[in-house]
Amino acid sequence: MKKLSFFKALCMSVAAAAATLMTPSQSMAQGTGACCVRSSTGSISCVQLTASQCRMRMGVFRGEGVACTDTTCTPPAATGACCVRNASGAVICVQATEADCIARSGQYRGNGSRCTGPVCLPPPPTGACCVRSNTGIQCVVVSADVCFSRGGIFRGQGSVCTETTCTPPPAPTGACCVRSSTGAIECVVLTADQCRTRQGQFRGPNTTCAAGTCTPPPAPTGACCIRSATGATECVVLTAAQCLERRGVFRGPNTACADGTCTPPPAPTGACCVRTATGTAECVVLTAAQCGERQGVYRGNGSACGADTCVITPPPTGACCVRSSTGTAECVVVTADQCRGRQGIFRGPNTTCGTDTCTPPATGACCVRDPAGTVTCIIVPEAACTSAQGTYRGNGTTCANGTCP
Repeated sequence: MKKLSFFKALCMSVAAAAATLMTPSQSMAQGTGACCVRSSTGSISCVQLTASQCRMRMGVFRGEGVACTDTTCTPPAATGACCVRNASGAVICVQATEADCIARSGQYRGNGSRCTGPVCLPPPPTGACCVRSNTGIQCVVVSADVCFSRGGIFRGQGSVCTETTCTPPPAPTGACCVRSSTGAIECVVLTADQCRTRQGQFRGPNTTCAAGTCTPPPAPTGACCIRSATGATECVVLTAAQCLERRGVFRGPNTACADGTCTPPPAPTGACCVRTATGTAECVVLTAAQCGERQGVYRGNGSACGADTCVITPPPTGACCVRSSTGTAECVVVTADQCRGRQGIFRGPNTTCGTDTCTPPATGACCVRDPAGTVTCIIVPEAACTSAQGTYRGNGTTCANGTCP
């Protein structure tokens, strides 16, 4: 392979040398023309070669009969889209070099740009835009859409960036009512933040200090129901504080005294169950106080008398184990209250007396552990032992030394 490469290079060199020794007329006769090739130093030079010889040297063949001149191998100037006005004044796009475009008073869009799409549409108007960066607020000149997309504040079309373009305006000032060192209320012009810092009352932006700016408005008055010297209730117009000082009832700001202003509202009524002379229960509508005076049962404000409002449901009965006069346990069916009155044990609502209802449950030794960890023995029924998380030793067992080891 190295020998072939050598011979190939040798042949190319001989052919090139022979071509350079030919006269122009000889070259033309042999079908030669200008060939632009790159030398070993990287520069472009022009030699007279045939088309095949030019291809072998990886050159650019300019055509048969074309002679080498100073500009034969000069690359053409780069072109791009150029926006120019035609005779009618419309903006059109043409492909041109930058120099040609400038000569036609056009706008060159850059080398390699093409006349496609909105390449010649006028750019959107720009203006100063205040945007936040890592170093703070900075000013850039962009279009309004770009400014808004970056979360900035657009200062208007045609505006420019200056030192104060993005400086925030000073906070508005206004009248502020503050307490002086002597305790008096005085008015000073401050910003809202400065007023809050001094624990003052800000009267609003652009307000000024005047004679009555910090004079507190008079307290609103309203109807006040007070008791007169004769004990009657009368209505006077006072402030809330004045009404409270006279132990009155203030009806609210801007209320007026009228005929019924201080008349207490009627007490609410409801169903009341009372006992009649014959001993039966009847329902009447009374106030709670009236129902209590008649020793009745008040069903609540707004309740009404119905067919069953005062029907008293008898309490449920159940089995009750009581001690008889002979000392034995016997079972009787009574209410829970009646069972407690006889010092009995109530077995529950709706239970009945059976042969073993009042038979005491069997007991036995139960080993339980107290909070300190000590195991003790007690005599209880099995159910009570289980409830205490103990170990039941069986019915009839007793507590002995070895019962709860």
